[in-house]
Order: sequence, then structure tokens, then C-alpha cells
Amino acid sequence: MKIYCASDLHIGYEHASHDKILSFFDIVEEQADKLILCGDVFDLWRYPYDKILNTVKPDFENVMSHLKQTAAEVPTIIIPRNHDYNLMTLWKDYKDYNVSLTDSI
Repeated sequence: MKIYCASDLHIGYEHASHDKILSFFDIVEEQADKLILCGDVFDLWRYPYDKILNTVKPDFENVMSHLKQTAAEVPTIIIPRNHDYNLMTLWKDYKDYNVSLTDSI
């Protein structure tokens, strides 16, 4: 079993490497059996959703769509941390995409 892990993606932050994140998700879809995202997957602390909408909305929506596609193919676990607060409000249907949230592995 191949497990891919990543942390501190900070999706939604204006200086996040959204293109590299998309490339990582492509690799995960091709090669991984499971994906674990270890905290600060999003950057809802510095960039609450309303700020994302006013600054990086196209990048955010593109990465979010790709994350959903990846998670639908590869079981995904997210371990939320401080920058992921309010995640369940932003992504209410995360379970529909084969994603589980946990405090630890």
C-alpha cells in the first residue's frame, strides 16, 4: 500500500503554490492508495473564506475541485490544525468525497 502525506498546503493563501498542489494531487491519483493531509491544508486563519473570495477565488476553486476529485479516487484523511478552523462550515459535504477528518492517526 502506498500512502502519500503532505502538510501545510495552505490552500487559499495568496502565496500558496497552487500549481504545485495540483501536480501533487495528480501524482496521488496515479500512484497512491491513501492520502493523509497533516494539518494546515487550508489557510482559513489568515484567509477566511470571504477574503479568499475577494483575492484568490479562481485558484481556490480549482484546487478545491481537484482535491474533491482526488479524494473521490483515493481515500483521504485530513488532520485539521489551526489554519483549518471552520473547515466543516466551508466544506460541509466532505464525507461525500471519501474524506474523513480526525485529530490523530
